[in-house]
Amino acid sequence: IVEQLLTGGRAAQTPVAIIAQGTRPGQQTITGSLADIVERAASIQPPAVIVVGEVVRLRSTLRWFDRPEQRPLLGLRVLNPRNLAGRGPDPLSALLLAAGAEPVELATSRLAALDDPGELDAASKQLVDPLARPEWLIFTSANTVHFTLERFIALGYDLRALAGVKLAVIGKATGAALREWRLNADFTAGKATAAGLAAELSAAFDLRNKRLLVPRSSAALPELPILLAQASAHVVTVTAYTLERVE
Repeated sequence: IVEQLLTGGRAAQTPVAIIAQGTRPGQQTITGSLADIVERAASIQPPAVIVVGEVVRLRSTLRWFDRPEQRPLLGLRVLNPRNLAGRGPDPLSALLLAAGAEPVELATSRLAALDDPGELDAASKQLVDPLARPEWLIFTSANTVHFTLERFIALGYDLRALAGVKLAVIGKATGAALREWRLNADFTAGKATAAGLAAELSAAFDLRNKRLLVPRSSAALPELPILLAQASAHVVTVTAYTLERVE
């Protein structure tokens, strides 16, 4: 192409740019002139776009994609091990992509509904029983919200039946998941950890002898129920979904 342009009368100093994988995390842009672009772009692999002419000198002005201050992770491929929840794109992958990286997701676990939801069904029944319902329903993740409420609805119950139960969430993301069900949390922990939730909730409310229902995954750690029990609360945990390993 360079030979043809030079033979056709283009000056050797004519600016040239070659862009490979345009607007992708692996974008490469090489600039030069007809005199040296062949040597400069030796590492470029097709497909690529070749731009010839004075417009190339405007690259510093028109450059909008491969800007390190906006996409500091450009050119990096990042492995993101995650679980398969089946609820849209992974937030970490979205952040990596926005920063210029190429996220590669690797499924290491899968969230699944319970094969035997009898325990969860019994807890759901208590939620609608004025004599047996807990004072607090505590959600520790967005997944817990969805699996718990999906089962609650599947049993034929109405979300209005939760009006007498206070709702607590471990952080803003869990609170956002709750709002998808048109429910607002009565308490949101500022520090999104089990210790933070237990400390802040017990500081804001008298939990002594209060009944607390905590739906969790099958792989949940015991820290939160233990900390809440130390505040003299009566804590009942129930498995809302399972976490299965993906081979």
